[in-house]
Amino acid sequence: MNLQRQSYFSVSSEGVPIRNTADYSPFGVQLDGRTVQGDSYRYAFNGMEGDNEFKGQGNSYTTEFRQYDTRVGRWLTVDPMMAMRVSFNPYNFGRNNPMLMIDPSGALDDEFDKNGKKISELGGNKIDFHHQDNGDTKVVDRETGASNIITGGERLLKNYTKRDKSTSWKKLFSEWSLGLGTKNSLISDFDDTQIGFFGSMDEITSTYASKGREEVMTSGDSKGQVSFDYTEVNPFTASTDGWEQFLGRANLSYYKLGDKVLFMVNDSKSLTSLSYRILGDHERNIFSVAGNTYQTYIWTESMYEVKSKYIKSNFKHVKSLKDVYDSFIPKIPSFKPSFGF
Repeated sequence: MNLQRQSYFSVSSEGVPIRNTADYSPFGVQLDGRTVQGDSYRYAFNGMEGDNEFKGQGNSYTTEFRQYDTRVGRWLTVDPMMAMRVSFNPYNFGRNNPMLMIDPSGALDDEFDKNGKKISELGGNKIDFHHQDNGDTKVVDRETGASNIITGGERLLKNYTKRDKSTSWKKLFSEWSLGLGTKNSLISDFDDTQIGFFGSMDEITSTYASKGREEVMTSGDSKGQVSFDYTEVNPFTASTDGWEQFLGRANLSYYKLGDKVLFMVNDSKSLTSLSYRILGDHERNIFSVAGNTYQTYIWTESMYEVKSKYIKSNFKHVKSLKDVYDSFIPKIPSFKPSFGF
């Protein structure tokens, strides 16, 4: 069992005696024989104010919005922000995950790291992202608890502006070229929609997604970087797909989460990339346009979906090769014998 400890010290000329100390179970129950409780300190579990008159010592806490019962790990009234998270029971505490979540106010709970610093909620109610002290980001599938580590993920996710999934590549290009809008954009989808960028990646003809799925199916690794060269990503392979044209040569990585796979594409727009390495680039500033912008795209697919699209992609590839082969086979004209007298 993972425990929490909270202590309160009082400094005097006689030393530093402990006035209050308590060990808690994950949902806040004070452990017998491991608690010393004085009368001068009101706050305890999660920084909430104790209300010992209501249900006894350490059993109930008062917050700004609600009353909490540690024995059942539930709030006694509904979440005033429950409309923001309809997939959860409105009486739940910390999304039933008190080792990673705290909810000191009783309103909408947030994600915090071990130092109490708020963490991004970009995963909605499907995926949790936990930034680590070393700059990595731990991703957790809420449904199964399966997790993985994005090495250096904080640099690619934190402080990025979350954009609507319908944001078009034309808008991102316009923002880059005019020096307007958001410098660091993050677009995510965990609901298997086919909107915008994710509609392009959903296609079995997508160069990026197809190779990503191939790596997932053929590699025994739990995560990996997918490399591309100019023979694979160029204006000709992108064809008429606006998103593939816009991406150019981006970076793709995958992270297996049990029966799901999280894909991430990291891209940047700069004069260097748009001019095929002829011109130099520069960071965005008020004195010039076309300063660098950065985009991160994240989505998940089930392993079944990955496998299905991988098979269809290979079949389409084989079929297209057959069409090319057949086009070089000389056609033998049909001959119908004619008998005339």
